[in-house]
Amino acid sequence: MIGERHARVACQAAAVLLQYPDETVRDRVPLVAGAVATLPSGAARTALTGFLDHLAATPPRELAEHYVATFDRRRRCCLHLTWWTDGETRRRGQALATLKDRYRRHGLELGGTELPDYLPVVL
Repeated sequence: MIGERHARVACQAAAVLLQYPDETVRDRVPLVAGAVATLPSGAARTALTGFLDHLAATPPRELAEHYVATFDRRRRCCLHLTWWTDGETRRRGQALATLKDRYRRHGLELGGTELPDYLPVVL
Protein backbone atom coordinates (compact mmCIF):
# COMPACT_ATOMS: atom_id res chain seq x y z
CA MET A 1 0.00 0.00 0.00
CA ILE A 2 1.27 3.45 -0.87
CA GLY A 3 1.75 5.88 2.03
CA GLU A 4 0.38 9.40 2.19
CA ARG A 5 3.69 11.05 1.27
CA HIS A 6 4.15 8.70 -1.67
CA ALA A 7 0.55 9.30 -2.77
CA ARG A 8 1.27 13.03 -2.84
CA VAL A 9 4.37 12.46 -4.98
CA ALA A 10 2.41 10.23 -7.38
CA CYS A 11 -0.43 12.77 -7.67
CA GLN A 12 1.97 15.67 -8.26
CA ALA A 13 3.85 13.67 -10.88
CA ALA A 14 0.59 12.79 -12.62
CA ALA A 15 -0.48 16.46 -12.44
CA VAL A 16 2.60 17.48 -14.42
CA LEU A 17 2.45 14.58 -16.85
CA LEU A 18 -1.24 15.07 -17.67
CA GLN A 19 -0.63 18.58 -18.99
CA TYR A 20 -0.05 19.46 -22.62
CA PRO A 21 3.56 18.38 -23.31
CA ASP A 22 4.96 21.80 -24.12
CA GLU A 23 8.51 22.92 -23.38
CA THR A 24 7.67 23.87 -19.79
CA VAL A 25 6.34 20.40 -19.04
CA ARG A 26 9.24 18.72 -20.86
CA ASP A 27 11.67 20.82 -18.78
CA ARG A 28 10.06 19.44 -15.61
CA VAL A 29 10.46 15.80 -16.63
CA PRO A 30 13.85 15.32 -14.89
CA LEU A 31 12.38 16.67 -11.64
CA VAL A 32 9.34 14.41 -11.99
CA ALA A 33 11.53 11.41 -12.83
CA GLY A 34 13.61 12.03 -9.71
CA ALA A 35 10.48 12.20 -7.56
CA VAL A 36 9.01 9.06 -9.14
CA ALA A 37 12.27 7.21 -8.43
CA THR A 38 11.62 7.76 -4.70
CA LEU A 39 8.32 5.89 -4.86
CA PRO A 40 8.22 2.33 -3.56
CA SER A 41 7.82 -0.48 -6.06
CA GLY A 42 4.23 -0.86 -7.13
CA ALA A 43 1.59 0.16 -9.62
CA ALA A 44 2.07 3.93 -9.30
CA ARG A 45 5.82 3.80 -9.81
CA THR A 46 5.52 1.30 -12.66
CA ALA A 47 2.90 3.34 -14.53
CA LEU A 48 4.65 6.67 -14.05
CA THR A 49 8.06 5.25 -14.98
CA GLY A 50 6.56 3.68 -18.10
CA PHE A 51 5.08 6.99 -19.13
CA LEU A 52 8.34 8.83 -18.43
CA ASP A 53 10.14 6.28 -20.63
CA HIS A 54 7.57 6.95 -23.37
CA LEU A 55 8.18 10.71 -23.07
CA ALA A 56 11.92 10.21 -23.40
CA ALA A 57 11.55 8.03 -26.51
CA THR A 58 8.94 10.08 -28.36
CA PRO A 59 9.59 13.26 -30.39
CA PRO A 60 7.90 16.39 -28.95
CA ARG A 61 5.66 16.92 -31.99
CA GLU A 62 4.36 13.36 -31.79
CA LEU A 63 3.68 13.79 -28.06
CA ALA A 64 1.74 16.99 -28.76
CA GLU A 65 -0.29 15.41 -31.56
CA HIS A 66 -1.15 12.42 -29.40
CA TYR A 67 -2.18 14.67 -26.49
CA VAL A 68 -4.52 16.68 -28.72
CA ALA A 69 -5.99 13.52 -30.27
CA THR A 70 -6.56 12.01 -26.84
CA PHE A 71 -7.71 14.89 -24.66
CA ASP A 72 -8.97 17.58 -27.02
CA ARG A 73 -10.82 15.45 -29.56
CA ARG A 74 -12.36 12.76 -27.38
CA ARG A 75 -15.15 13.61 -25.01
CA ARG A 76 -14.58 10.42 -23.05
CA CYS A 77 -11.11 11.67 -22.08
CA CYS A 78 -12.07 15.16 -20.90
CA LEU A 79 -9.74 16.42 -18.14
CA HIS A 80 -12.31 18.92 -16.83
CA LEU A 81 -14.13 17.03 -14.09
CA THR A 82 -17.32 19.11 -13.92
CA TRP A 83 -17.91 18.34 -17.57
CA TRP A 84 -18.58 14.77 -16.40
CA THR A 85 -21.06 15.80 -13.72
CA ASP A 86 -22.71 18.84 -15.29
CA GLY A 87 -21.89 18.91 -18.99
CA GLU A 88 -22.20 22.24 -20.76
CA THR A 89 -24.91 23.61 -18.50
CA ARG A 90 -25.44 26.51 -16.14
CA ARG A 91 -24.88 24.09 -13.25
CA ARG A 92 -21.30 23.64 -14.40
CA GLY A 93 -20.60 27.34 -13.90
CA GLN A 94 -21.85 27.11 -10.33
CA ALA A 95 -19.82 23.96 -9.73
CA LEU A 96 -16.68 25.71 -10.98
CA ALA A 97 -17.34 28.73 -8.75
CA THR A 98 -17.92 26.46 -5.74
CA LEU A 99 -14.69 24.57 -6.40
CA LYS A 100 -12.71 27.79 -6.80
CA ASP A 101 -14.16 29.09 -3.53
CA ARG A 102 -13.24 25.84 -1.78
CA TYR A 103 -9.64 26.22 -2.95
CA ARG A 104 -9.58 29.83 -1.76
CA ARG A 105 -10.94 28.90 1.70
CA HIS A 106 -8.06 26.45 2.07
CA GLY A 107 -5.40 28.97 1.08
CA LEU A 108 -4.98 28.24 -2.63
CA GLU A 109 -5.54 31.16 -4.94
CA LEU A 110 -5.59 29.93 -8.51
CA GLY A 111 -3.69 32.02 -11.00
CA GLY A 112 -3.52 31.67 -14.72
CA THR A 113 -6.35 30.76 -16.99
CA GLU A 114 -6.93 27.10 -16.15
CA LEU A 115 -10.32 26.10 -14.77
CA PRO A 116 -10.40 24.78 -11.17
CA ASP A 117 -11.80 21.41 -12.27
CA TYR A 118 -8.89 20.64 -14.62
CA LEU A 119 -7.53 17.31 -13.37
CA PRO A 120 -3.88 18.45 -13.12
CA VAL A 121 -5.04 21.39 -10.96
CA VAL A 122 -7.11 19.08 -8.75
CA LEU A 123 -4.16 16.73 -8.33
